[in-house]
Amino acid sequence: MLRLGSLTPKPAAMAYANLIHEAKGCQWIAPCRLAGSPQALAFALSSAAGKPLLAAWVTQGASDLRLPASAQVMDIFGAPLDLCDGRLILRESPVYIHGLAMKDLELGKRVNLSAALAVIEK
Repeated sequence: MLRLGSLTPKPAAMAYANLIHEAKGCQWIAPCRLAGSPQALAFALSSAAGKPLLAAWVTQGASDLRLPASAQVMDIFGAPLDLCDGRLILRESPVYIHGLAMKDLELGKRVNLSAALAVIEK
């Protein structure tokens, strides 16, 4: 993740550092889908603030996603992304979404839903 010779970080190193920063103190909940976007893939983590943090993307193309006004979105490098009328165009590069509620998610079956809710709502 460093350039040969200069040892300066490549973009992957910056993205990895931001992933560590975003997921600090989080616990894995489950894979999930965002309500209203069947193409979007996401992994849900519970944050210290008690709300889910999502890493979301699409495998190919793009998907128009409507988010609540409370949502905050960042790219993989930590730069905030502006929402246009509450809409986000998801692409193949993952984004981090903060400020969603559990009702906005369709959790996968890898964990017990009541256990996941207890983690987030404690």
